[in-house]
Amino acid sequence: MQLRFLFGKKSGDDHDKMNGDHFEKGIESVLPKLKKNSVIVMDKASYHSVKMEKIPTTSWTKKSTQEWFSQKHISWDKDMIKIELLQKVSEVKHFYDIYRVETIAEKYGHTILRLPPYHSELNPIDMIWS
Repeated sequence: MQLRFLFGKKSGDDHDKMNGDHFEKGIESVLPKLKKNSVIVMDKASYHSVKMEKIPTTSWTKKSTQEWFSQKHISWDKDMIKIELLQKVSEVKHFYDIYRVETIAEKYGHTILRLPPYHSELNPIDMIWS
């Protein structure tokens, strides 16, 4: 089954007005109507890719990264320098690097399949937007 849907009336190019909250509200209304175990294909548009939480990056301070570890009850050594802390983040990141839309889809028994970047030929909607 192929499903395309719009959120609200279309007047010109509203693509730039979409955001994560708006998209998630719309997808939440559509998902219960799909057959169980449906696969939803989407690209990596920013509103499809909102994370459940922020994960430390190089722009974070050492103190903020340490606080993140403490909140997660992940042990770290107080003598670790920032680069060591970030290495430790990379070791546990996969547990926390979760998209909000995937969590919503799983709640309804569906799976999100993400298209690879830079392959617009796989995404028919890109032909419409261009």
